[in-house]
Amino acid sequence: MVKLLGFCNEGDEEILVYEHVPNSSLDHFIFDEHKRWLLTWD
Repeated sequence: MVKLLGFCNEGDEEILVYEHVPNSSLDHFIFDEHKRWLLTWD
């Protein structure tokens, strides 16, 4: 799991800042149909 470090919500800006994921990227889990089930939003 990846730790959320911070966020910005000013005007039209909506940014999430996560810790570094070595050798991977969070979008590989979010947008991959086979890996998506590994993430829970509870």
